Amino acid sequence: MKLKASPFLSDLLLTTVTSLITVAGLGLMLRYLAIGLGPTEFGAFSIARRVSSSAAPVISLSLGIALPRYLALVAKDESEKRALLPSAATISLTTTAFAALLLFLFRTQITNLLFHKTAYESLLIATLVMLGGEVTSRLVYAYHRGLRQWLSANLYTIFLQAVIPVTLAMLFASRTDAATMVILFGATLGVTALPLIYLSTRDALASSPKAFRTASRRLLRYGLPRTPSGIAVDGLRSLGTVLAPYFGTLRDSADFAIGQSLLRASEGIFVGFGLVALPRLAHHVSRGREEFIAERITSLVAFVLQAGLFCVLHLLLWSDQIILLWLGPSYSSSIPIVRLVVISIVPYSGFVLLRSVIDAVEVKAVNTRNIYVGLVTATVLGLILANTSLQLLGLAIATTLGWFVVGTMSLIYLARRYEIQFSSLHLPQTIMSNAILLAIALAVHRYSETLGGPGVVMAEVVLSCSYLSYLWFRLKTPWLLEVRRHIKADNE
Repeated sequence: MKLKASPFLSDLLLTTVTSLITVAGLGLMLRYLAIGLGPTEFGAFSIARRVSSSAAPVISLSLGIALPRYLALVAKDESEKRALLPSAATISLTTTAFAALLLFLFRTQITNLLFHKTAYESLLIATLVMLGGEVTSRLVYAYHRGLRQWLSANLYTIFLQAVIPVTLAMLFASRTDAATMVILFGATLGVTALPLIYLSTRDALASSPKAFRTASRRLLRYGLPRTPSGIAVDGLRSLGTVLAPYFGTLRDSADFAIGQSLLRASEGIFVGFGLVALPRLAHHVSRGREEFIAERITSLVAFVLQAGLFCVLHLLLWSDQIILLWLGPSYSSSIPIVRLVVISIVPYSGFVLLRSVIDAVEVKAVNTRNIYVGLVTATVLGLILANTSLQLLGLAIATTLGWFVVGTMSLIYLARRYEIQFSSLHLPQTIMSNAILLAIALAVHRYSETLGGPGVVMAEVVLSCSYLSYLWFRLKTPWLLEVRRHIKADNE
């Protein structure tokens, strides 16, 4: 009997593997950049990269979220479906050109605000190149995602966010400065303008002006209320990186960038579901399958709590070794801040997963409200704590608390709407099993020099497999049962 994965599980596995490859590529890229550029230039590069990735979804009016949703919802209306990408591309490229013009005109003031040195004006101009590339690449990915063309979408991602960036960092990081690296990365992303123009032109010719206007209204009605959410999400992600120079030096921004990289690494485990789920859940919403959605949300919450808790505890334990091995002893000062940022993995991962569910089932901008409450909380606490003896550690604590606020509010909204049964989450058993496994991991950490790298990795693999076996066979946790349900025999 041959086993065959369901289409949903196949898409999920493909996207999750892509996310993990991308995260691994990010780790390698940052290693080459951190060592090649040095701490100060790496800190400047981190700010520029964060600004471009934060501004892209805002400037494009969140159409990267709206486009896949409506491609799924209007699948039967061919004319309107064809009008969606040309409409999204026209709106996004127009707003991007306008924003780039404003940033260029006020480049001196913005450079001082971000980098505290006018010498980095060339870096800001380079950031505009990356910003344009971010917008076009996100639209092309969103288009393939909405059509469920996961192979094409994931190949784009692997090459644009892993293979090419790692190659560029490896070849040029030690030979040039932050501005040049930003231009190289931006030009690579900007290549996606070619398929975007081709696909938009093709679909526009197959559509009509009326369908174009209808598609534009749909996209803007959904995307505009979510645009402030994009500002807040990336504001919370960037809070430590951007504010660090005000309470320390530009080099301190690199410490927060490293912590955010580990947060992104954990996101690779969870983000695949959100990317696959949004167009699928939108389809289920259109068919009124509320009970089906409620069951899947319960599984999601269990996944976040059970997998997230394990990841947090073990990353906290090994963060010192990870940083020293990854970036070298010159970044040992990053360890305390990284440990504080790592604690936010559970609420951050919960937000990453649940925001796609909320976006699919709710037209109102619920995520926008949640993330702004978290951002305000983190900003106010950060400014207070950073002016105490905690300084930069206080900023890290505030950011982590901000993510806890966001994750908790997302959970409360869905729990009220779909009546999540928390008894099925097995929280006492989850906490107890993690405590036992952490005690074993502490012993492994104590004798890590004797065991060596391969021995430590093998021990963590055994602990991970033991934990999964306990969740599957003993607790029969819902998300693992979902995986089994999506594996079908050929003869069924």
